[in-house]
Amino acid sequence: MPSVVGVDLSSFAVDLVKLDESTNAAEWHRCVPREARKGSDAPAWERTLGLPDAMPESGYWEDVYLVAIEAPYGASNIALVALNRVLGVIAASLPEALRRPERCWIVRPGQWRIGLGLKGNATKQECAYVVDDLRGIGSPDWPQDPLDAYAVAFYARELNARGVALEDARERQLVLV
Repeated sequence: MPSVVGVDLSSFAVDLVKLDESTNAAEWHRCVPREARKGSDAPAWERTLGLPDAMPESGYWEDVYLVAIEAPYGASNIALVALNRVLGVIAASLPEALRRPERCWIVRPGQWRIGLGLKGNATKQECAYVVDDLRGIGSPDWPQDPLDAYAVAFYARELNARGVALEDARERQLVLV
């Protein structure tokens, strides 16, 4: 079944949510570099170097037509540098067919929040409630990171289905739901 993948990233783990094209069913896959597993105090650079081995094999991507990655934001410039390295690893790990601007989008957090009918600065809890409603789940059973990845995937899928270019949506702050 064709699908869209939403990506939430950190230097400790990458959360991928594969969202079905025609339903709101999704599967969550967490990629954790060996260097970031519990008990490891490896620096961000070492965790980043281990990320390619933690990413899914090529078969995971066979039915994916669009990847939407949440734009990295950090509390400091140092954190932002580390997150942008992770972003680069994710992009480089994608199959060649997905490494094109029309197939791999960067989505700002405020963008997908507004796209889901929330304020651009909505709280994590507000976002979780909206995603749980979309998923048909009464209470959160996933941690926040995959919920964000789901929201990114949903936003991208709906925007793509409407045939609206990502840049046009940014300019118009398009609301999808």
